[in-house]
Amino acid sequence: MKKYDEVNKYFKMKRKLIILVLCIVSNNYLTLSAQSLHNEFKIAYGVASGTEIGVALGSAIGASLGASIGIGIGDVVSIIVSGVPTNVTVVEVKTEQTPYFGTALLGYQRYLSKRVSVGTQFNYNPIRQVTKVTYSNGVTSENIYQYHYISLYARLDFNYVVQPKFQLYSAIMAGGMVELSESEWYFAPHLTVLGFRFGRDNALSAELGIGLGPLIALGYSRKF
Repeated sequence: MKKYDEVNKYFKMKRKLIILVLCIVSNNYLTLSAQSLHNEFKIAYGVASGTEIGVALGSAIGASLGASIGIGIGDVVSIIVSGVPTNVTVVEVKTEQTPYFGTALLGYQRYLSKRVSVGTQFNYNPIRQVTKVTYSNGVTSENIYQYHYISLYARLDFNYVVQPKFQLYSAIMAGGMVELSESEWYFAPHLTVLGFRFGRDNALSAELGIGLGPLIALGYSRKF
C-alpha cells in the first residue's frame, strides 16, 4: 500500500508539472498572439526635412543663374517707377526660404511580431520662399512662392529593444512624393536611423532620420 501511495503521489506531481508547463506555454502563446494583433496609430511633427533642404539648394542655384524667375544679374529690364517704365540693371537676385511650417506626419502600423511591424505613413510639408530682386536704382521687388509637398510611404519597422514602456527601433520607408500644383510623382525614400518610443499603449516618440522626410520628428502614438 505504501508503494502504491508513493507511485500515485509521483504521478500527481508529474501531472501538476505538465499542467504548469502547459499554462506557461499557453500564456506565452496568447501574449505573442495579442502582440501580433496590435495596431498602432501615430501622429508627429518634424523639422529640417530633406525636401526643404533640396528645395533650398535648387532655388539657390536657380536664383544665382536667374533660372527661378527668368532674369539674372546684369540683365537690363524695364520696371515701373512712379508710374513710368524705366530701364534698370539687375544687381542682385536672392532667395530666402522660411521653412518654419515643418512636416506633419500621420501613420498606421500593424505588428506582425513583437519586433517587426509594417504600415503606411503620410507626410505634408509646406514650404514658403521669397525671392528678392534688387535693381541698379535701389528698388527691390519680391516674388513669393508657396509649395505644398505630400508624400505617401510604405513603412517597415524593426524593434531592437522591446520593453513594456520602451522601444528602440529603425524603419525603412519608400513611396512617392508630389507637389500639389503639379501632377508628376517622384520616388521618395526615407530611413529612420533610430527611433525611441516611451510608453505602453499611449506613448511619446522621437525619430532621427535621413531622406526626404524630416531629420528630426517628435510625436504621439497609440496602440489598440
